Amino acid sequence: MTVRQMSLAELELIIDYAADEDWNPGLEDASAFYAADPDGFFLKEVGSQPAAAVSVVNHSDDFVFPGLYLCRPEFRGRGHGLEVWRAGVTHAGNRCIGLDGVPDQQANYARSGFSRQGRTIRYRGTVERRSETPTRLASNADLNATYSNVHFDETTRIGATV
Repeated sequence: MTVRQMSLAELELIIDYAADEDWNPGLEDASAFYAADPDGFFLKEVGSQPAAAVSVVNHSDDFVFPGLYLCRPEFRGRGHGLEVWRAGVTHAGNRCIGLDGVPDQQANYARSGFSRQGRTIRYRGTVERRSETPTRLASNADLNATYSNVHFDETTRIGATV
């Protein structure tokens, strides 16, 4: 079967597969990215089974960001991942492509012409509870109150170099 665009329900399944790979997708990422570019999600099926997938979300006329590039273990080594990758890159058109590649795939990205420009360090662990004080998620009001007096200058802007 050929590569095709996936539905939101299929995307939710792919998110589950990503979690099975020990990835940590955001809880609401699927619906937000799907709303931004519903044509940017590709699926390769073998028989009736999802084999490989990629998202290539066009954020603007100039920028695209791929993600969820995965091939289920039982279908690896047969070109299915490369097939969805190529469909995604075609969807990107002439946009600048930025990606956050897992270390195991960086050689594959290099073969597609990408070069490493930095790295992401991911931490994982369990936090030891030190008190019985109840906790809750921070609200927008909490964040606004906390950061209302913070002054951001040129050295604290995202992407600035010091």
